[in-house]
This record gives sequence, structure tokens and C-alpha cells, in this order.
Amino acid sequence: MSYPCSTAVVPGQATEADQYNFLRKDALYLGGEPDASGSLLDLLYQNSGEIRLRRVSGSEIALDAGTDDPCALMIGGRICCVKQELTMRPGTENYPSACRLFIFAAGKADGTFELRASESQVLSGCRMIETLLWSGSGVIPGTLHTLTEWKTAAAGVSPFPAMGRLTLVPGDPAPDTDITRAETLYFTPCGGNLVSLYLSG
Repeated sequence: MSYPCSTAVVPGQATEADQYNFLRKDALYLGGEPDASGSLLDLLYQNSGEIRLRRVSGSEIALDAGTDDPCALMIGGRICCVKQELTMRPGTENYPSACRLFIFAAGKADGTFELRASESQVLSGCRMIETLLWSGSGVIPGTLHTLTEWKTAAAGVSPFPAMGRLTLVPGDPAPDTDITRAETLYFTPCGGNLVSLYLSG
């Protein structure tokens, strides 16, 4: 269905129930169907700032939401709203080596959305919401960033984080086991191959 549903009413024309209901649907759901869309109330209720994900465990991230604290987004011109926590695991089978991942909200037919990950900055029919660094086995702590934070860093407003990590295991930027009696500290590439350096005068 195209938006808006309603059409102009000409002088002298009787107002009909369908016209009123279309106007109401336009106002409350921006033209979406009530059972397949979030409402304008949902959209305005929570979104005073950027959505922020959190790292739950080594390989899992979550978006907080609830009935009293909905999370709504415009995705492809439609309001999509969730009222319960969303979690996702990018998966070592999909991303077996270190990389930068972009997290997207993908609208569903029931008016909610789900989280998806991709190495690409474009995912058809989805809305990018955050980015993170993936070690090949999990989310690297401290690397979940909103789009504003990431774009600011990428634009050079502040130094871009080094694309590597100090590790006790060569070639593994984020070992997931305890390591004892290691004698060598390695700097291993992670999420790319760039390092910010200071250049004097």
C-alpha cells in the first residue's frame, strides 16, 4: 500500500468512514497496517538518542527493549517496533576470521524487527544501527560503537583505533582460554590492517 492512504477531500464532499479511517491510519501508523506496524507513539516514545547495543558474552550482543520501553525504528518507510530484548550471535561459521561487522535492523512482516550482521555497509531492506570488531570467535570487548561514534572516528576527527590487539597467542587477537607462563607479547592485526600514528610538526 502506498503512503499516504488518504486523499484530499473536496469542498461539499461528504466525509465517509473510509476517509476517516485512512486519515487515522496515516496519522497513527504512517500508512502501515495496525497489525503489521509499530505506531507513531512507539517511534516517538523511546528514540531521543541513538540505539545502543551491549555485549552479553563473547559471541552475543543484545538490544534492550520492553513493553514499558519499546524500541522503534523507521525501516524502509515503515515503523518497526520491538517490546522485548533482542539478541544475536554473528557466528564463527559465518565469520571465521577477524573483521569489522555492521549490525542492521531488518523489518519483519509482523511489524517487529530482528538484528543481522554483515561485513558490508549496505544490506538491502535493512537499517544499519551499530558496528563492532569481531575476532573470529567473538565480539572484541569495547568495540561496539554507534554509527555517530564510528563515523566521527573514520572522518579523522579523532584518531582511528588501531586495527590490532596485544595478545599472548600469535595470530589470535582475542584468545578465549586462560594463558599462563607466556613470555612473549604479540601485536596481532584485528578488524583491518591500519594503525594510527602520531606525526610531529
